[in-house]
Amino acid sequence: MDVLEKIVVPIAAVSVSVVLAFFTARAQARTQVRGQQRLDYLLSAYRTLADCVHRRLSVEQAHAFERAMDDVILLGTSEHIELATSVRDSLAREGDAGVDELLIALRRDLRSELGLKASELGGVPSIRMIVADSEAQGA
Repeated sequence: MDVLEKIVVPIAAVSVSVVLAFFTARAQARTQVRGQQRLDYLLSAYRTLADCVHRRLSVEQAHAFERAMDDVILLGTSEHIELATSVRDSLAREGDAGVDELLIALRRDLRSELGLKASELGGVPSIRMIVADSEAQGA
């Protein structure tokens, strides 16, 4: 019996350790994938919102803006959700809203999640190109 205990107990302990390590690694991998998906969605939302700033939106851009806001409300931090909700409420009430604060918060947190240094850029960087209308050029 003493020999059996010397063999079975260590084998059982190792087996339990291996099973626990497997499930822990699997859970960590799942968490990592979810984190990457969240980051991808928020980066896409940031780009879409930044693209819509200070311009008249087409129907397609308006739908993209709405989807980006939904993604921020679904996947953002509590600060992002609060800011996005404020933008949504302002749009509903007044038909207009500024998204600068939301974009600044998103940029700050995304840079942090990506391991980048904090940006010293104060406002929202945007470059708006004026594209000549093809019909106006032909006339």
